[in-house]
Amino acid sequence: MPDFPNLAAMGLTDSTRISHYRLAEKESETTLKIYLNDEENLPHQESHSYTFQHNTDAHSVQLPKILSELDTLTLAGSSEDKQQLLIDELEKLEQVMSAKISELKDDLKRIA
Repeated sequence: MPDFPNLAAMGLTDSTRISHYRLAEKESETTLKIYLNDEENLPHQESHSYTFQHNTDAHSVQLPKILSELDTLTLAGSSEDKQQLLIDELEKLEQVMSAKISELKDDLKRIA
């Protein structure tokens, strides 16, 4: 397993648990959210968020290195693995949305 010093510096020492990541750009910052493989069958997938302010060394120097390491980890899987990951994410989202809809319907019944 290759060494990932930038991820380790962020506290992510077990690179085998990283499943995927998302970037969100805002006016003055970029937020990186890293998702970890479910280790204990938790109802929600564990994730870590990191914010990088634009026009800083962390954004212009460190972030590209971090993304390179993440790409090395997350793009290594087969397309079947990625497809299964998306299916799993959709199923979790369906469960969360179904529970929330039921909760809202129950709230409506209580106030009616």
